[in-house]
Amino acid sequence: MNEVDEFIEIFDREKIIYSSWGELVLQHICDCLVEKDMESILKITPSYRLKDISSLIEKAFYRSKNYDNPYKDITDKVGVRFVVLLTDDIPIIKDIIEDCPIWEYSDDRDFIKEKEEKPYLFDYQSVHYVVKNLEPISIDENTLIPVGTPCEIQVRTLLQHAYAEVSHDSVYKCKAKPSSDIKRRMARTIALMESTDELFLLAKNELNKSNAKIEKWASHSIS
Repeated sequence: MNEVDEFIEIFDREKIIYSSWGELVLQHICDCLVEKDMESILKITPSYRLKDISSLIEKAFYRSKNYDNPYKDITDKVGVRFVVLLTDDIPIIKDIIEDCPIWEYSDDRDFIKEKEEKPYLFDYQSVHYVVKNLEPISIDENTLIPVGTPCEIQVRTLLQHAYAEVSHDSVYKCKAKPSSDIKRRMARTIALMESTDELFLLAKNELNKSNAKIEKWASHSIS
């Protein structure tokens, strides 16, 4: 059996483990949002998904990643995605992820930090965490999630999600190498997306101030 066939065999055997872990991660974060009465920040119903085996094989063996142990080193075999409206909603989910007692986390990508470090670069934007359970978790008599099972969590805005979907299908999956003109246009799209988010946030803040004034006036009038 070659290494690709072995990889496929292991993943087929462990799909239920990753699926169960993705479902638990998703449910925990959703439950925390409900407790905080913040579930309304989610603009697309969150879900977990197993990575397609063909994508896993390509990532493991054909993208020059130079993994020491491809199966162990790939941490997004299962992933959960949360899509919120604007960037000021993202910290709410970040805090839940970082405060959870049942897993350890690594902050693998944060577009806010990337903007600070590379202010002239306009590229794909998202927040990526990888969480790994600190204790084994028994799902049923046949399924045990071993310690350290990874799950990737993505958090992005609606605008970031739209960009990611379009760029993934139109550019990432394209076998032809993107020209400099295409790369430039994609960068301009990110710049426009950032500006749009900032304008929406300014409008939202002004509306909140106006609402606060009205509520204050109404309370004084009633009293």
